[in-house]
Amino acid sequence: MQQKTSLLIAIVLLLAITGLVWSKAPTKSEDAVTIGVIASLTGPLAEFGEAVRNGFTLANEDLQQTQSKKISFVFEDSAYAPDKAIAAYRKLTDFDKVGVVLNWGAPTSEALVPIANTSKTPFFAFTIVNGFSTKNDVVRLLNQPKDFIDVLWPHIRSQGWKSIGVVKTKNLFLDGMYESLVAGKQPGETIVLIDEFQGGDKDFRTSIQKARGMQLDAIGDFLLSGQVSQFEKQSKELGLNLPVIGTDFFEGEKEIAASQGAMEGAVYPHLEPSAVFKARYLERFGNVSQLGFAANAYDVAMIFGTRVDYASPETIQASVKSLTGYAGALGTYTYVETASDRYLRQPVTLMTIRNGKPERLR
Repeated sequence: MQQKTSLLIAIVLLLAITGLVWSKAPTKSEDAVTIGVIASLTGPLAEFGEAVRNGFTLANEDLQQTQSKKISFVFEDSAYAPDKAIAAYRKLTDFDKVGVVLNWGAPTSEALVPIANTSKTPFFAFTIVNGFSTKNDVVRLLNQPKDFIDVLWPHIRSQGWKSIGVVKTKNLFLDGMYESLVAGKQPGETIVLIDEFQGGDKDFRTSIQKARGMQLDAIGDFLLSGQVSQFEKQSKELGLNLPVIGTDFFEGEKEIAASQGAMEGAVYPHLEPSAVFKARYLERFGNVSQLGFAANAYDVAMIFGTRVDYASPETIQASVKSLTGYAGALGTYTYVETASDRYLRQPVTLMTIRNGKPERLR
C-alpha cells in the first residue's frame, strides 16, 4: 500500500512538472500584458520623453486600480537617435517579450517601421509625420501636420499677415509642418523659406539680418529644442521684432526660460489637456513642460489598457482601428484612415507664451 501511494505521488509530481496537471499555459488574453515604450529620455528631447513617461506613469496607477487585467509598461531610451531606438526595440521584443511596442518620435519611428514589418509584435508610433502607413501596417497615435496647421491659418489671416518668412531645421516633423503650412496658403499669401539648418546649429544672425531686409509680416520659427530660444534671443538683440508662429517645441519650460523673455507672445498649435489633468500632473510632477504630450501618452496608455483585445496581433490592431469617440484627457479621439495614412485624431488648440508660461490663446 505504501509503495502504491509513493508511486501515485511520484506520478502526480511528474505530471505537475510537465505542466499537465495543476497548471495552465498562460495566454495573452488571460494574463498580464507588457507594453514596451521607447522615448527620448535623454538627449536633446529628454524633456519630451520625460513628459511621455510621466503620462504613462499616471495611467498605470489608474489602470492598476480599475482593471482586472494587469497592464505594465517597460521603458527604453532612444535619445531621439534611430540606432538607439533600434537597439531598444530589439531588447523589448527579443528579451522582454513585450506584447506591443509604442515609439515616440518621427526619425526613430521611421527607422523602426521596416523592422516592425518583419516582426509579429504590433507597433504603434507617436509621430505626426504621416505617410508611414502607406506601405506599412502602422497606426500613428498623433494628428497629421495638417491638423495642426489648420488651426494656425485662421489666426494668421485674422492678423492680416500675408507674407511669412520661415527658418527651419531639417527634421521629419518640422518638414511636415512646413510643407503643410505652404500647402494651406491661399492666393495673395506668401511663405518664404529664409534658411534651413542642421540640428546642432545655434548661430542664426545671418538669417535674422536677411529677414530684416525682407518685407515680412511674421516669422515662422520651425526649429528644434535648444535652437528656438537662441533664434528668438538673437532676433530680439538684432531688432527683428516681428510676430512669431511656432511648433510644439515652444512649450518646453526650459526653452522658454532660456529665451529670457524673447519667446513671449509667440503663437503655436498644440494639444491642450483638461484642467483636471493639468492640476493632477502639476501636483505630482511639479511642472507642465510638454504637458500636451504627457496627456497624449496618458490617453494612449488608457486606451491600450481598457479598449484593446490582446488575443492576437490582429485583434490588437483591430481594436485601435475601431476606436471612435474615446473621451480622454485631450478630448475626443477618433481613428482616421485615408489612402496613405492611419492615425488617431485628437483636438488641437492654439497656444501662446504669456508671462513665461504656455497658455491657450483665447
